[in-house]
Amino acid sequence: MRKTVGWHVNPETGKSVQEQITIGYAATRAEGLQMLAEYNNNPFDIKASKATFQEVYERWSKEKFPTISKSNVKGYEASYRVCGTLYNKVFRDIRLMDLQFVVDTCGKNYPTLKKLKGLFNQLYAYAMKNDICNKDYSEFVNLFRPQRSRSPACGSLQRTRTIRSC
Repeated sequence: MRKTVGWHVNPETGKSVQEQITIGYAATRAEGLQMLAEYNNNPFDIKASKATFQEVYERWSKEKFPTISKSNVKGYEASYRVCGTLYNKVFRDIRLMDLQFVVDTCGKNYPTLKKLKGLFNQLYAYAMKNDICNKDYSEFVNLFRPQRSRSPACGSLQRTRTIRSC
């Protein structure tokens, strides 16, 4: 979907030419008109809306890292390194399933996953504040904490019964 943002005169032909920006792509005309209506109600910076995950991370880290400890910086950098599948994706186009895929396939332990989700939360807060996206999918990411299995022989009630029966 394109929107006219101005006109200029072509010096060779003397004719007026439209200056257009691409807002996005839609499968149907109806979806395109809806996209155009949403853009007109809440215009966003087209250049910022095409920022990749990597670009958003770099902008955010330039702002954030000077204000936090070195250990937090290292934690965020480690979390970022497991996001390789997201680096070149347009941030605005990243969905919950993309974030969840990173969490589910990175093979990290629960505390590291919490830091990863914290990174996602921070990046989405930054992106929303800077009109890069308008929905925070990070809040829906699930971290599956491994359940500790307890065998019946290890339970306190079972131990008590064993001791009493001796």
